[in-house]
Amino acid sequence: MRIDRIDEDIKYYISKIIREDIKNPKITGVISITSVNTTKDLRYAKVYISIFGTKYTHQTFNEIKKSSSYIRKRLSEMLKARAIPDIVFELDDSMEYGSHMAEVLKKLKEE
Repeated sequence: MRIDRIDEDIKYYISKIIREDIKNPKITGVISITSVNTTKDLRYAKVYISIFGTKYTHQTFNEIKKSSSYIRKRLSEMLKARAIPDIVFELDDSMEYGSHMAEVLKKLKEE
């Protein structure tokens, strides 16, 4: 239960940091934190990110990864915890894949 609460707090604060604090023009599009999985020892947090509305998805993702130390520093200021986990970002393309599959099914239905 405690890990679930920490995951939700990390998800909320990282979303806020990316949206409000990072002023990098290379980070474009709509960025959504889809989930966070923190290890039981609180050493690592795997953060899954979806990026919409830009053709520069991988560039945006790489810029977010480059900002991970800043994000972790800001997270330590916001999160009331003894240990702040190292952040590992992963690109979550499940929404993009689902959208693609919906288009394929639509085309098959039309034929």
